[in-house]
Amino acid sequence: MTTGVTFQTNTTGGILHRPPPRPLTLQQFADHLTQIYCQSHSPQFAHRIYLKKCIGIGGMATVFLAELRNRSGKNALLAVKITCGELILHLRREARVTMRLETEELSHCIQWRGHDYGPRVDGRPTYFAIFKYINGETLPARLSRGRISLFWTLHIIGQIAEALSAESIVHRDIKPSNIMLLDNFAILIDFGISHPSNALGTPAYASPEQLREEATDEKTDVYSLGCVLWEMLSGQKVYRNAASDGPAAFLEAKKAGGLARIPDLPLDINILIGWMTEFDAAKRPTLAEVMQSIDRICRDYNICR
Repeated sequence: MTTGVTFQTNTTGGILHRPPPRPLTLQQFADHLTQIYCQSHSPQFAHRIYLKKCIGIGGMATVFLAELRNRSGKNALLAVKITCGELILHLRREARVTMRLETEELSHCIQWRGHDYGPRVDGRPTYFAIFKYINGETLPARLSRGRISLFWTLHIIGQIAEALSAESIVHRDIKPSNIMLLDNFAILIDFGISHPSNALGTPAYASPEQLREEATDEKTDVYSLGCVLWEMLSGQKVYRNAASDGPAAFLEAKKAGGLARIPDLPLDINILIGWMTEFDAAKRPTLAEVMQSIDRICRDYNICR
């Protein structure tokens, strides 16, 4: 492989220090995924999974693009996330959370499985989750081509707020790179830290209570959505001057003052951003109030959403 990830299997199916493991090819690993997938989805083995290529190596997991083929000729693309070590907890949490989601604006996990033995990454037990592949564009990729219109910006923020509110879930790491755009939909991905009440998230977009490692709730996501809203409309990175100084510097920057007012925008938009990014969580709106404000702004300024 050229991805830097080595799949291995223990030949005895036993303890790690037994005879040296032998390498697994990508297709052998895909066959293993097929077997597990079919155990719960198609006992007749009408499906077969093919790993096509590695599409991402991040801090939490390696992601492969896969194709699910069946005998009727109907194929579907999948994203297979694979991780190991202490990162298993994040992927398992994401899988468990997203398997119960019903809102199409939130990413869904189809199948997940952990291994005490069997396929391994660099000799360590692995954990993988199979997601529907979103053949869309990340928000940063879209923003790299220029600012997004006020109409689409409010549409995207409103969709995400509505989806989170409908599922009663706290994401805790909302940022542009976790938002995918597909046709007329914004889809929120990466729920790896959606469970812990004091998970840090990404400092630039994290709420002050996250940076202080305090308990969080839906207003944590409101804060992060406000940062994304500001970034989409301003065309600039939030708190970019604190980017090299760690969480403490971001906390001080957020405490010192809110995000700068964006010229040439309706005053109500800047007021909404300021409200969503209040330093004190108690002063922030709920997700429902964010949606109400967006609907009112769209109505007052004749912006269709």
